[in-house]
Amino acid sequence: MARKYKVEGTKDFLYAAIVLFALGAWAIRDGWFPSESVLEKHPRTLPLAFEQGGVVADILVAPDDEVKSGQALVILQRFELESRLAALEKSLKSLDEPGMDDAPDGAARRAEARARWTAELAETRAALAQRELRAPTNGYVAAVLVERNALVRPKATAVELAVKDHFYAFNKSLAFLSITAALVCLYIHYKVK
Repeated sequence: MARKYKVEGTKDFLYAAIVLFALGAWAIRDGWFPSESVLEKHPRTLPLAFEQGGVVADILVAPDDEVKSGQALVILQRFELESRLAALEKSLKSLDEPGMDDAPDGAARRAEARARWTAELAETRAALAQRELRAPTNGYVAAVLVERNALVRPKATAVELAVKDHFYAFNKSLAFLSITAALVCLYIHYKVK
């Protein structure tokens, strides 16, 4: 024998359904049809480019590879910088050899040379770092737009990175759940009525 429940109908479930539908509409808009401001905050792909041009020495990734933040993607040729770095390191080591410039003002000249070569060494290391294109965030390689031994212009896109951002997946899940909850609330509202 079926029980009969006497529940007074209220519009609470109807109001909840309206709020949940509005939330679902907002999540659908942001999840599938994002505005320009949302795309600026959460880009789907990032074009990555070198600040300075050069010749591609090595490509370390392929399309669909997963990359971590800071991982090297493409390296430009840097023979002259590496040889300059080696020469500067050798010059700095030679300053520490015994009997090097025993003149009265030799210590001052060594200190001056050390400061100059240390500054050049830092500049050379910075220039070497600019020859590597690194991933600014986690993601997947969408496209590699350069080839090995090809000349790359400054600021020309070399790699497109599909950003691993959970914003869109969250909004799509939120849309599904809120629309489902709104339908359940509507069902309850009309059943209790």
